[in-house]
Formats: sequence, C-alpha cells, structure tokens
Amino acid sequence: MSSALRVCLTALMTVLVLGHAAAAPPLTETQRQNLRDYATDHDEHIDGSVALYVLLKNANADDWLPDDFAGEGGAATAPAPDYGVLRDRPAEARGNVFLIEGTFEQQVRFPVGERPLQRAGNPDWGDRVTRWAIRTDQDDEESTVIVMFNDPEAGIKPPQVGTKVRVAARFYKVWATTDDSGEPFAFPVFVGGAREVVATSPRLSVGGGKPVQGIVIALIIACIAGYFVSRHLMNRKAVTGAGGRTQAYLEQRRRDRDHDEQDAGEQDVPDPLPEDPAEAMEVLRQRHDEA
Repeated sequence: MSSALRVCLTALMTVLVLGHAAAAPPLTETQRQNLRDYATDHDEHIDGSVALYVLLKNANADDWLPDDFAGEGGAATAPAPDYGVLRDRPAEARGNVFLIEGTFEQQVRFPVGERPLQRAGNPDWGDRVTRWAIRTDQDDEESTVIVMFNDPEAGIKPPQVGTKVRVAARFYKVWATTDDSGEPFAFPVFVGGAREVVATSPRLSVGGGKPVQGIVIALIIACIAGYFVSRHLMNRKAVTGAGGRTQAYLEQRRRDRDHDEQDAGEQDVPDPLPEDPAEAMEVLRQRHDEA
C-alpha cells in the first residue's frame, strides 16, 4: 500500500470517527454571548429568555445524534455535572455539555396547558418542547433535574417511571419554582440532545398495575414453598409406607409364632387315657417306654 493511500485512508477514518463522535454542534460566539446576556437564575422565568431558544436550536435532532454522548470536543464522554456548583455558580457552566444519569420520573409537554412557548412557531422547535424530570440520586429526594428536548413533532415517548436513563445536555439555568407538593424548589435545567434508556424499570407493571417484581418474587416464594411441601409429603409417605411394611412384617411374625406355638402345643398334649384302669396303665407304660 502506497504512503499516499495510507494517508487518504487515515484521513477518511478520522473523518468518519470524529463525525460520529461529534457531540452537540458547537455554540457560536454570538450564541454564547446571548447565553451570558439573557439567561437568569433562581427565578421563575423558563421560556421567555433568548438563552433557552439558543440551546433549543443547538439541540436540533438533525444535528445531534440521538446516541451520541460525547462532550464538547467530540470523542471524550461528556463529564458528569457537579450539581452543587451549578446551583451556586450557574454562570460558570452555562452552555456546557454534561452527561446526566439517573432514573426517569416524569414527562410533560412544556409549557403545560394552552399557553404556547413564548417563541413558538420556529421550525427548529415548533410549538412543543418535551420535558423530562430525572432523579440523579435515588437516596436524595432533592436531586431531581429538568431536561428539555427540542421536540417539534412531540415524538419523544416516555420510558417507564423508575427506568434508568442517561442524557447528554447543555446546562441552561437554575429554575426557581415549586415541586409536586407545592414546596419551593430550585431545579437545574438542561437542554438535551442525546438520550438513552440504560436499564428497564424495576417497577415495570402489567395488567392492573401489579409490579412485575412483586409477581416474580411471589412466584419464586410459591415455588420454594411448593418444593418443600412436596418433599415433606413424599418423606411422610415414605415413612408411613415403611412403618406400614414394618408393622405388617411384625404382625406376620406374630401370627407365624402363634401358629408354631399352637402346633407345638397340639403335639405336646397326649391323647386321653382309656377309662379302664388296666388299659390306662398299659398306655402309660407304653408312653414311658417310647419316651
């Protein structure tokens, strides 16, 4: 193979690999400036800022591969967020790509209700944005984050609640609102491009909603209990059978012994003596001589 051909093939492979590894299309300097100028934190504004639409445009599904979790530069996997830093110093991380991992909690269309997005109608995001709530720490009820997806056709289907997911997304802001119980809460908000279901929910349900996990556990317990019950019955039957055979054997031995004793007794009892004294004496004499 000539050196020129090797160079061409190497270049082609590099283009293919880097083309697939490229994460979200890079933000332009103008877009980053819009993020710096218009994004606000720890307030209730979510869809009125230019910054949101900068990120929605960047997260266009045609530009960001759905299974690509690379970071800003391409090949390396996007880093996990430090949620404490995001909450305390959001401006430092705004627009950066992070890999969010956790369990799926909820999907809604944002904004909720009849009010459309304040900048609706743009073909890049249309009138609809899909919003996921993801809990990043199962032991921490306050670890929920919000990820918004560019979804003009409302085609994103929610996974089962409790399913483990991961999402590559750019950080947008800290949104001050209320949680499901009406308590004040500050959600880190991201705009996502790549998403993946990692593991099926342990709470997956069928039929009337009875958990599959509970059904499986109940079946396992039933099988184990059935096994031990059947073993107990078999052992009991075996013991009963053995006891019955032993009892029958002993009874037969007893009958044989009684029969032998009866025969022996019958053999030992002499015939009655004649009534005539002389004849009786003669019989006794004969018996004595025979003995």
